[in-house]
Amino acid sequence: MVTISVHIIANSSRSYVVGKEDDSIKIKIQEPPHSSRANAALIKFLASKLSLSKGSIKIISGERSRKKILSIGGPFTIDQIFAKLLIEEE
Repeated sequence: MVTISVHIIANSSRSYVVGKEDDSIKIKIQEPPHSSRANAALIKFLASKLSLSKGSIKIISGERSRKKILSIGGPFTIDQIFAKLLIEEE
């Protein structure tokens, strides 16, 4: 299990990884932040990018904030997660 920090920008024209920002990954999500729709979209987006189930990604803190700490289960190290998310968006 790995924890990562993400900075979310909701209500974007599409969902994609913007890049790395300090120790965080900046991600734009298409859904608006109302009723946790952006959180659900974030989990679905990351699960798709990392080829994991949605259940293996949990929001540890920041459910109502742009800055979130996520727990990601699976066979990845933090460096592998960063590489996989950042390389696929280039």
